[in-house]
Amino acid sequence: MLLILVAVLLKHSESQLVVDHSLPTEDNFIELYSTSLQHYRNADYQRTQYYLELALADKRYRDVMLFKCYQRCSDLGSQTSRQLFFLSLVIEEKCTRKCMKNLLGKPLQLPLWVIEDFKSRRPYSFLQYSYYQIGDLTSALEAAQINLKYNPDSTMMQDNVKFYNRKVKDRANML
Repeated sequence: MLLILVAVLLKHSESQLVVDHSLPTEDNFIELYSTSLQHYRNADYQRTQYYLELALADKRYRDVMLFKCYQRCSDLGSQTSRQLFFLSLVIEEKCTRKCMKNLLGKPLQLPLWVIEDFKSRRPYSFLQYSYYQIGDLTSALEAAQINLKYNPDSTMMQDNVKFYNRKVKDRANML
């Protein structure tokens, strides 16, 4: 599986978005996330970390593209009168879907479990443990803090953040 993360250049050219299509769309964050979970179950933490980082990067990329499409298309609805508010929403949605299809190809069918996992930042839970297993305590701490920010009641993640903080400080004192 080859995924090359490249910068996507967007510019307005006569109300058209121009995109660098060198980013493959066949590998998407759902597949990358699923692959990372397979490696996690097999205790292959380096590959888990690798595929999780790719999945998170692809998800961020898709979110940015959605936002750019939404911004571009929201201008269409604002030109519509107040009486046609709902029609303007339909026009904006149709435009946004077309824009995303042009940018990323076939739309993703998101399984509910993937939506929930990314919404709760669960990939960071797997990522923090994978970093710990490969000895990258600073990155483990950062991933645990991100997860804890969205799951403040998680006692496990609270304990992990404390643990990583102690370990990182201990390492810093040894140097």
